[in-house]
Amino acid sequence: MAPEVVAGKGHGKAVDWWSVGILLYEMLCGVPPFRARGRDKLQKQIMSAKLKLPRESTSHSLYPPAIARNHYLHTSCSFAHC
Repeated sequence: MAPEVVAGKGHGKAVDWWSVGILLYEMLCGVPPFRARGRDKLQKQIMSAKLKLPRESTSHSLYPPAIARNHYLHTSCSFAHC
């Protein structure tokens, strides 16, 4: 949930970008950026906590190894066909 959603304000494209950022964080780090027991505590973190980035490189690749190994898949894929 984006801060605008938690606050009950109207929301626009900023909420979509927030969601993209949260998704990328989870994909790279393997865990969500905010974790708490209970919805109220989670919402409080979203509204006030600073984002903590991992110190070590624990990120996962967004580029699948199968595509990296198979050059044909990488070069022959277009938006119309994928």
